[in-house]
Amino acid sequence: MDKQYSGGERKFIKKKFEDLHKEFGEDIKDGQYVFDKSFDAKVNEIVKALRAGNRNIPDGLSFYISKSNAANAFSMGDKNFIINMGSFYYFENEAQMAAVIAHEAAHLLLQHSLKTIRQKYAIQKNSAKKELRAIKSKGEKKGENALNFLKQMLEEESKRSRQAEYEADSLGYLLFKKTKYPHAEFVNALQLLAEYDTLQPKGLNIDTYKKVFHLPNQPFKDEWLQRENFSAYDYTKYQAKINADSLKSHPEMSARI
Repeated sequence: MDKQYSGGERKFIKKKFEDLHKEFGEDIKDGQYVFDKSFDAKVNEIVKALRAGNRNIPDGLSFYISKSNAANAFSMGDKNFIINMGSFYYFENEAQMAAVIAHEAAHLLLQHSLKTIRQKYAIQKNSAKKELRAIKSKGEKKGENALNFLKQMLEEESKRSRQAEYEADSLGYLLFKKTKYPHAEFVNALQLLAEYDTLQPKGLNIDTYKKVFHLPNQPFKDEWLQRENFSAYDYTKYQAKINADSLKSHPEMSARI
């Protein structure tokens, strides 16, 4: 791990990637991935075409095929990528698959995963604790104020994630333009994602935020969130309380197109 990070931050980053790989390994053991030479050959062919025009894309990239039927792909932030099997079904040609891989390669080049982890570390270490101390000192409506702050944190995190998607779209298109593939297929791929997008906002895991909100002199109280079950949040039912669009980590595909 780069020595430019402090000891605490370095450990935090390392732990996050270790946890990610542990979960990934468990998913492989559970049979959630397909290992087939035909898939590997096609993906490697596409990556070779992308790297031919973009030497800034590093070599040694690894791609894993998930059994998910969603048309999408994901960067794990460390040269490992996941492509959902649904992508092979919904995309009409190799160029469209290349467009999505270019987008994910852009995430890697822009270090979005690392930046997200560092942002979370900064929040847990500094800003969240300061805000919670301020909430505690006010003496009134602590639970309501804490919940409002939690919502604000989640909305800001989602906003940063959406911005990262726009950035990956922009750089991904620049990478794609330097290949043999027709430029229009990049937009066509986004249009197909818009049509077959099965991504839904995930339930909010409150356990992570409990750690942040738990202070030595002010332990986190479950009753603060008794009225709001974030672990199984129904975004359509509670739109008046939290705007579902503001919590989406991916912007609407129509906006990206």
